[in-house]
Amino acid sequence: MNASGSSYHVAATSASSLDTTRAASGNASLKVTIDNAGGTATGMQLRFLSGGGTPGNNVTDGAAMGNGGYVGVYLRTEPGNADPLYVSILVDDGTTTGNALERGEFFKLVADGAWHLYQWNLNEDGNWASFFNGNGLIDGPNAFVDSLYFSSAASTAG
Repeated sequence: MNASGSSYHVAATSASSLDTTRAASGNASLKVTIDNAGGTATGMQLRFLSGGGTPGNNVTDGAAMGNGGYVGVYLRTEPGNADPLYVSILVDDGTTTGNALERGEFFKLVADGAWHLYQWNLNEDGNWASFFNGNGLIDGPNAFVDSLYFSSAASTAG
C-alpha cells in the first residue's frame, strides 16, 4: 500500500481492500486503514497513489480530465478517533510525458460515519501549492489525479 517515497510514519499494518458492505454510490468502496507508526499524533503522511502515480494510467478512453472544473472524492471516516485526519489531492498537470505535481488544500475529515464529498476547484489558484516541480497552479494543458494525500496534520510539514 505504501509505494510512495512521500509517505512518512505509515505502519506496515496499514492496508487497502474492497468493501462490498459500504458505498457512497454503486456496490462497493475502497477501504483504507492507516496505522500511524510515527509515535506522535502529527507525524503521519500517506500518499495513496492512483494508477501507480503514473499520469498515463489515469486517463479515460485516452483522455485526461482537463485542467478546469472540480475533482473530488467521497470519504467516510469512523467516529471515535480523537486524533484528526486531513486529506488533500495531488494532481499532475501537463502531459503524460512532462508534468508538474501540485497539491490541493487540506480538508479535515469529518469522523461521523457518514459519507462526505471533499472537492478541489482546479481553477482556484490560491488553493494549490507546488508538491514537486510545480508552480502552485493547475495550468495544464491536462490534469491527472496522482493520489490522495492523507496527513495527521493540516500541512505536509506535520
